[in-house]
Amino acid sequence: MLQVVTLLLALAAAQDPLVIKGELKEVPAQGKDGPSLLFEGSANLPNGADLVTHLYYGRVDPGRELFKDTTLVKGGKFSQDFPIFAKRNFPGTYTVRLIYDPVLQGLGAADFPRTKVDILLQVGGATDIDRESKAVRDELIGEIRGLVAIADQIKLKLEEMKEKPKDEREAPFKAWNEQTLELRKRVDPSKHPEYYILRLDVLANSGIEELVNILMASARCFVLSQRENTLEGLTRLRQQCEYWIGEIGTPRLTDPSKMTASVDECRAIARKLLDSPDAPVLPARRRFLELTAILDKSIPADFHEVILGITSRAAAFFNAVSDKSPDTKKLHADLDGLLERFAGTLSGFK
Repeated sequence: MLQVVTLLLALAAAQDPLVIKGELKEVPAQGKDGPSLLFEGSANLPNGADLVTHLYYGRVDPGRELFKDTTLVKGGKFSQDFPIFAKRNFPGTYTVRLIYDPVLQGLGAADFPRTKVDILLQVGGATDIDRESKAVRDELIGEIRGLVAIADQIKLKLEEMKEKPKDEREAPFKAWNEQTLELRKRVDPSKHPEYYILRLDVLANSGIEELVNILMASARCFVLSQRENTLEGLTRLRQQCEYWIGEIGTPRLTDPSKMTASVDECRAIARKLLDSPDAPVLPARRRFLELTAILDKSIPADFHEVILGITSRAAAFFNAVSDKSPDTKKLHADLDGLLERFAGTLSGFK
């Protein structure tokens, strides 16, 4: 018996390690076929072995897969198609995670431990990501503005039909209800994987639902001739819509390296203006304020005082440049020093 066990251990030790490899590539739309991402790979596994495939945008984030399935190995090869998008593949980094799990195999499966392999693909560049992200965000903002437009109609009808009976008020209510139903269909996250990628899926689902509920509650108050309740609801809706429009249009930064890059851009703007004092100040100032506003939304609350200090020093510097003040260099050094220290702090975040 000891000899048999020794032989089995020797055979196990002699077994080649599991090797899974391959390539993830982009497949553009062709004719009636939409775009996709295609993985083609090989593995030293027997025919019929199962591999679990997960597709992520960016880093691996369990629970936020864009696609998951299983694929079978045949002749040492396998493939998996990821048809995510309707028109074109969204630019960015994609990660395929391939998992071999012995528990999921049938009888006579290869004796390999649970193994996972990650393979990446970069689609487009930073400029493409910024352009497509803005297009998606602008589209969702447009839908929210559509709710504000309906709210304006309700307010107008509130004056036009204040003497009309309830039955006549039902017709516009039904029209508004139909418009909101169509809007909710259009923003359904299941039809927009881009929302999922940009983490807009919760807003497009429960967030839009909440806005529609406020709108239709206001519309019902209109039908019931409850003027004050109608106006109160419409005011609340407008406030909520403006809040979400701001959140979508200027998203928070979650990557410390991007926060540091924003601070570096602020330094570059100030340095360029110092070196070219005759250049227009307003565009530089506007961009500087945009960057600090996004940083203020993104950083931990403990650093808000730092942003206030930066904006205060920046205001003095920009005014000095406009006025051709002799203090310009000193004010720039003060601002740049604070920005440099802040960038150093942010670079220490993980």
